[in-house]
Amino acid sequence: MRFTLARIISSARQPRLFAHDRWMSVCLLLCALLSATPAHAHSRLITAQPRHGEILANSPAQVVLDFSAPVEPAFSRIEILQGDKWSILKETSVQGKRMRGALPRLPPGKHHLRWSILSADGHHQTGTLSFTIRP
Repeated sequence: MRFTLARIISSARQPRLFAHDRWMSVCLLLCALLSATPAHAHSRLITAQPRHGEILANSPAQVVLDFSAPVEPAFSRIEILQGDKWSILKETSVQGKRMRGALPRLPPGKHHLRWSILSADGHHQTGTLSFTIRP
C-alpha cells in the first residue's frame, strides 16, 4: 500500500473533522434548548362572583372575575344583557388577574353577563355566565 502525503493529510483530518462536527452539533443543541422561550397558557376564568347559575336573594353590587393569568385592562370588558341589548359596564377595573365591574340595581329574574379579555400572552378570550335574582 502506497502512502502519499495527500492521503496521510486527509486521513489525519477525517477524525478531527468528525469530532468538530459532533462538538458543533452539541453546541447547537444546547443553544436551541437554552434559548427556547416558555409557552404561555391562555388565560381562563378561575372564579366568578356571582357564580354561574347562582340564585341570589338580592341584586349584587358588582361582578368579580378571577383569571389564571394577568389581564390587559385596555382591551378587557364586562357586558350585561339588558332587554335584548348588551351594555358595557362603565365602572370596570382590572388589577392583575382580577377584573371587577359595578352592576346597576337589577330586578328579579335571570341575568346574563359576557366578558371579553386580552390576556398577557396576547390571546383574546371570551365567556358568559348567568345568575338569577329571586323575586
